[in-house]
Amino acid sequence: MATAGANPSANIDDVFDEEAEEDVIEGKQWMKLRKSRVKEGYREGISKGQDLTVQEGFNNGYRSAAEEACQLGQLRGSLCAIISHSSRKGQGGSQKEAEILLEEVVHLEQELRTHGQAEPNITIAHLQRKANELLEITCASLKSEKVERKTDVDTTQNQTDQTEPG
Repeated sequence: MATAGANPSANIDDVFDEEAEEDVIEGKQWMKLRKSRVKEGYREGISKGQDLTVQEGFNNGYRSAAEEACQLGQLRGSLCAIISHSSRKGQGGSQKEAEILLEEVVHLEQELRTHGQAEPNITIAHLQRKANELLEITCASLKSEKVERKTDVDTTQNQTDQTEPG
């Protein structure tokens, strides 16, 4: 279809122009290759991003779990010491309170192990406050015990000094 004023032989030459056809094919191949590389780069970026995010999440979770485990271990140790002392001294009230707290600590540990989180009403800080109160009571009883023993020793020493011939 020739237009007015155009050279009809030029249109015929364009139809059979092999170079023009190669340019079109190369352009299509280039677009295909480019599209493929973009997809590949996107996938690689997503993969590396996920790896970094997963590693960062693991590191944070591990650090948090280690801190909680240390706190719970110290809490358990303190409560066991209170229970031991209270049972030796016949302080049933403190012993019972410490045993109840120890059960709560065990329950909290199970919740953390099983679900990765604890019930909102049970926190390590809450249990630590309760344990610290019991520790203060236990320490106060130990101090008064020590003062009583020292007083008994002093009294015995004075009595011994008075009865010895001098």
